Amino acid sequence: MKSKIFTLMFAALLPAAGAMAADYYVSVNGNGSKDGSSWDNALPFATFYANVNSYIDGDTFYFAGGTYYATNKTPTAIINGYTFIGGFDPALTGTEHTTPTYPSSTPTVFSGDVNKNGEQDAEDASRFLALKTNTKKGGDTQKPFVIQGIEFTNCYDATSTPTHGALQLNNCYDVTIKNCRFYNNNTKKSGYGGMAFTAYRSTSFVQDCEFTNNSAVQRGGAVYVWVDGIDYSKGYTVFERCLFSGNKVSDETKPLGSAIFYSHGPALWLVNCTITGNDAPSGGAVYVNGADKSWRRETYVIGSTIAGNTGGNQIHMSQGARLFMANSYIVGNEDDGTTAKAAIAITGSAESTEFSIVSKGYNIIGGYANQVENATNVPSWDTTDSQASTNLYSTVFGTNTLTDGVIAPIVKTAGFEGSALKTAVADAGWDATTARVDVTVDQKGTTRGENATAGAYAMNLTTGINAMTTVDKADNSYYTISGMKVAKPAAKGLYIHNGKVVIVK
Repeated sequence: MKSKIFTLMFAALLPAAGAMAADYYVSVNGNGSKDGSSWDNALPFATFYANVNSYIDGDTFYFAGGTYYATNKTPTAIINGYTFIGGFDPALTGTEHTTPTYPSSTPTVFSGDVNKNGEQDAEDASRFLALKTNTKKGGDTQKPFVIQGIEFTNCYDATSTPTHGALQLNNCYDVTIKNCRFYNNNTKKSGYGGMAFTAYRSTSFVQDCEFTNNSAVQRGGAVYVWVDGIDYSKGYTVFERCLFSGNKVSDETKPLGSAIFYSHGPALWLVNCTITGNDAPSGGAVYVNGADKSWRRETYVIGSTIAGNTGGNQIHMSQGARLFMANSYIVGNEDDGTTAKAAIAITGSAESTEFSIVSKGYNIIGGYANQVENATNVPSWDTTDSQASTNLYSTVFGTNTLTDGVIAPIVKTAGFEGSALKTAVADAGWDATTARVDVTVDQKGTTRGENATAGAYAMNLTTGINAMTTVDKADNSYYTISGMKVAKPAAKGLYIHNGKVVIVK
């Protein structure tokens, strides 16, 4: 009888059909009347979690700081479009919900440690949030979903199912994930990876997030994205101003993507991201299949640093690779001229006409290798690029290591100024508008100046004349004041031309 009475009481708190979207306040144990109308009457997490599909599209949930434990191993998939915002001070009262500054001093932590024993075992949740909004591009109801300011940790899959991941998407058209952290999510069974973030047939925009110390046996130490043949437009995935570090895949036979595995879909964007210190026996830090007649699998690397990942390539693609780069560092720890250790490697025994590797310039790239000897398909490097197997982590970053989410380069060469990079991307036909990215800033959100380095960290360079490189007067090329050769001045400023300092207005 008590169970029936509780059910009726809870039903009375739910919005009526056709009601307008509402705000709810959630805490670990709830407060007051526990109807979610304010922090003083916060909804208990267990009640929310058990009835997550009883709300309506557009509802917003504010989560007080604290650790929220999964209550079962495979939580119910969420079919509606909500907004989840975490990191609020548990001491708040009323309905105050000004978005916190992240990382929050009172983080909202979603933990998969069901039995709360502090260890990862078969009793823990293989996923914490599972979204299945069943939407499609152009449909009547897009059900956008936003997740902001939440930390996902301690999810564990003892069986390696395809529906795992601390955050798991299934057939979702528009999911935005902001200011979140994913760490210590693992699986030790073979097969599927992506224990931090798995996206199947979904479109996602991931901004200002961190993926650290997650692991899998195969296919994506942190992230696993794939699509089937039902809808070839799905799988569009964007990472902007994100950090990937300390992630790992361990299998010796098929270790693909120590940080990211992108199997099928139209496009993967990596913009203003740092990907470093991830580990795999082989298979690259970022693994993407090559394009074919069904899947374009285009990869865009803009203003990013992919460097110092061990046990293989920095970017690994199969034949038919479609890779587009600008203003980035892509360098490994070592390079012996082989496909196994090249910074960018293309594997597979037969060439594909879908191949397209294009640079818009100002990249510093290590070795490039194609498994097909004397391949007719070759990259289109820009005259402002530096591409050589001698470009290694040690020569580009020296002894500098990851600090505050970025790596400071020691190579004193300037990259694109922000507006010039935006223009170059647009001129190339790369659709930054659809990707919702801002290429004019770096990973920290700092506007790229006229004399800032490329990569995820736009470090300003000294502009004094004493810092300039001497060039041969017979060389008719232009050089920046930091000594980098350019085909022609891309912006106003000082340049060296025919051995003299010139001003381009």
